[in-house]
Amino acid sequence: MLCYFRAADVLFDSFASDGRINVNQFFEAIWSSGLHRSDPRLRECFFHLRKLQDAEGTVDRNAFHRCVTGFVSLILKALQGRFVIPDFSTFTEETQKLFSRCRQLSSVQEKEKEGIDSIKWGVSVCTVDGQRLSLGDWAGSVVLGEVSWPLVYGVAVDLLGSDLVHRYVGVEEYSRYDSPFTLTKTGN
Repeated sequence: MLCYFRAADVLFDSFASDGRINVNQFFEAIWSSGLHRSDPRLRECFFHLRKLQDAEGTVDRNAFHRCVTGFVSLILKALQGRFVIPDFSTFTEETQKLFSRCRQLSSVQEKEKEGIDSIKWGVSVCTVDGQRLSLGDWAGSVVLGEVSWPLVYGVAVDLLGSDLVHRYVGVEEYSRYDSPFTLTKTGN
């Protein structure tokens, strides 16, 4: 417990001005690491700091300690860039560029098809550390039918080996069948 108390002191001192921490600035630094505002691991800490902040949005050292002590290791990991993606802002920028280019290519291809009024296009990324990024039409429902085939194929190859899997699954022209992974004419 003494270790967490010292770590909380270091956190406080790195953000403090005139013996107080601005709660918004503190959490903006955490959110910039890729953690999401709704992350359940920080919900209680966020709630208590918001509850204890004064009219200027600040808390003193004692209030800060009471709120962050159980969350110090996660907060330090986020602020020190020790997540799977240490520079989440650069990752976000590059992913946004890639997303925009892919979306443009997709819209050109979809315009060539008939009968399609609107195309939903979105992507969400979540790392093992809980860093999250969502772009485009990510909030809507999606049918995982065709999206799941590459995952099923990958798991099958991993578990059974490619030789065995390829005895039963072939890769056919997509428009001929419902799935790109279908049985061949010989039953393989």
